[in-house]
Amino acid sequence: MFVDKEIWMEYLAGSEELFKVVGQSFLVDYKNYVDEMNKNIQDDKIDDVHNQLHSLKGITLNLGMKQLYDQTEQALIPIRKGIIDMKQISKLYEIFEESYKELEGFLA
Repeated sequence: MFVDKEIWMEYLAGSEELFKVVGQSFLVDYKNYVDEMNKNIQDDKIDDVHNQLHSLKGITLNLGMKQLYDQTEQALIPIRKGIIDMKQISKLYEIFEESYKELEGFLA
């Protein structure tokens, strides 16, 4: 399970309506996330990669995506030192894709 209802209920005061609004916004805003990250990595834009990861980390707990939150934090550790760790990024992509699909299912 990549989207934990108990977590998002806690962060969104138990509001299923708010979950739907935030979730739909996430699906729209993060639809091309992996492609955008890859472009910034390819262009060696470490600040942009950091900002993308930090932004993702900020929304994930609101949607109950604890695994994605944890992996985003792991990917941020080397980025803060100016290093892009592709092993961490690849793992992040896997969890992101599964979390995104699961969220789509919740909102269908």
